Amino acid sequence: MAPDADHTMDAEAEAAALALAPQAAGRQLLSVAPMMDWTDVHFRQLARLLSKRTVLWTEMVVDKTVLHAHNLDKHLWFPPEQRPLVLQLGGSDPTTLAAAAARAVSYGYDEINLNCGCPSDRVAGAGCFGAALMMQPGLVGECLAAVAEAVERATAELAAGGAGAAEGGAAAGAAVQAGAEAGAQAGSSGDGAEEGEEAEEEGALRAPPAARVPLRRPAPLPTPPRLTVKCRLGVDEADSYEQLVEFVRVVSERAPVRHFVVHSRKAFLNGLSPHQNRTVPPLRHQWAWALARDFPHLQFSLNGGLQTAHEGRSALLTAHPAVPFTRPRPDPAHPAAAAASVAATPDFAALATTSSTSPSSASTPSATPLPTNGGGIEGVMIGRGAYNDPWGCLADADRAVWGEAANPAASRREVIAAYREYAESMHGRWSVKADGHHDPSVRTLMRPLLNLFHGEGGCKRWKAAVDEVLKAGAGSIGEVLDATLPFLSAEVLDAPPRQPDLAALPAFPLDPELPTPSSRAGQNQDPPGAGRAGGQGKAGKGKGKKKKDKGARGSENGSGNGHAATSVEEAGEGVEGRVAVGCCAEAAAEAAEAAARAEAEESDGDGGMGGSASAGRGGAGMGSIVGGAVGATAPERAVAAAAAGSRGEQRRRRGCVVS
Repeated sequence: MAPDADHTMDAEAEAAALALAPQAAGRQLLSVAPMMDWTDVHFRQLARLLSKRTVLWTEMVVDKTVLHAHNLDKHLWFPPEQRPLVLQLGGSDPTTLAAAAARAVSYGYDEINLNCGCPSDRVAGAGCFGAALMMQPGLVGECLAAVAEAVERATAELAAGGAGAAEGGAAAGAAVQAGAEAGAQAGSSGDGAEEGEEAEEEGALRAPPAARVPLRRPAPLPTPPRLTVKCRLGVDEADSYEQLVEFVRVVSERAPVRHFVVHSRKAFLNGLSPHQNRTVPPLRHQWAWALARDFPHLQFSLNGGLQTAHEGRSALLTAHPAVPFTRPRPDPAHPAAAAASVAATPDFAALATTSSTSPSSASTPSATPLPTNGGGIEGVMIGRGAYNDPWGCLADADRAVWGEAANPAASRREVIAAYREYAESMHGRWSVKADGHHDPSVRTLMRPLLNLFHGEGGCKRWKAAVDEVLKAGAGSIGEVLDATLPFLSAEVLDAPPRQPDLAALPAFPLDPELPTPSSRAGQNQDPPGAGRAGGQGKAGKGKGKKKKDKGARGSENGSGNGHAATSVEEAGEGVEGRVAVGCCAEAAAEAAEAAARAEAEESDGDGGMGGSASAGRGGAGMGSIVGGAVGATAPERAVAAAAAGSRGEQRRRRGCVVS
């Protein structure tokens, strides 16, 4: 089924529109979301081997980490081929953010993004940034105005050869080299906001072999990096469409921000873990099109629930029936249709980098009318789908989204060979301790490859073999690959990317009704404050204790509102990824474990306790245990409903935090 049934262009007009497709090469038609502990430099290298066009994002880097890290390269360096690349910063102080952004300029990032969407305790509870910033749009505008001024000044100084602007790159690189040669290089812990810098132990580090080879660095950009914001639909009680519009208006008026990446769910700062915040609040994809209608001079990208580049292509070609769509509509079966449609609109984010950053000139363009966004979205962003199945998600992206004649990766055997070369050069790049531990280690470098054969025959056996070789003390990634790749068949290793018929891709589903100013993103859920399912899951280990009393208080609303649980349960039976009920295996497994404990405890205790909370779903007693209190709020029941459909999901070894 064609994504756009209203294709009526004549041959001449269609040819003219398709000729614009190459101009979309530098735009964010498709991007991989920032994921803490996942989208590090090593995963990004793998992703770049799969797609040359997809825009990659760093993990969120806290502004204070940039300013105080002993080895800044470990946090900011990247190989030149990883561009286009976005640096996501976390912070809420204009001065600190501006200083961090200025220091990052010399690394050559194409864009700097401010995190206004992460509800994690590691973010929202530390310095009050992330999703909490959505309740302070004025502060967000002030922060980004300061960043804009700082990066413009740093770019000019760098172009003129100023030493100050180069501090973040050349000086940091020289420090790494000097430390390696002296045998006393300092190590750092990775997440500066949570862990801080490791204490240097005198004589504990030896010169890493890889550090003797200078890092390849991208050339600094001649223009300042563009500035963007990644946000949610709302936070806690501030979740009406009117409040979202106010957030976008204030930020875009006070800073040169023309592109917003919108995670199409609201966020709960209390009551839900980060995993549940990505699966329980319902998706409202249509709000992105409503924003495009109400802010025709801005760009909006869609995040949340999308799993593959093919779904992204369908979304880019989708015209909402209630929004005037003025973009060209080439035949949706043509590979370049999506790129041509977006390229016909101005790149407002790029234009903003050359304009004044004063509030008056950064506001809505009323004096001089500008071309519009055409009533559509600028791009789509995929999170865990890209990490859990990188080959299935990204390997056909360049053809399906940008209309390229061929994809860069012919087979996974070819990808592994290229990644192996990169990984060998990075082993021990940052440090080698006296006990022989390398940073990065072989295990760290192998991690991005583990999902490359997702769903293929022999994948589980191969992963088990990799783990055994790593436990045996493999000295290089080549040793691991040589010993384990025979567990995979030549058919799997040499298979080309799946290339479905683009004309047969399903349409992207949208709610035909757009929000009114009073529409709310979380109207089916109780206010935050409920306990986290299963003892807070991963997020509760050491960090969820302060939520315990809040969970008990939240359970007093035990009768709650059951609509959220029902809607999530029903939607979970639809198209994969639309509500993303099972898109995070760890969250599903944690909730399933909570359900199992609830059933076991109820069989030994009072069977009638909290039974009414789970009426209608057959799981008597579920609400009495979830969150550790009698009765269950609507967020808790929604988690239980999500778990019911995902009990067989394999639990992940590590969690993820997506802003």
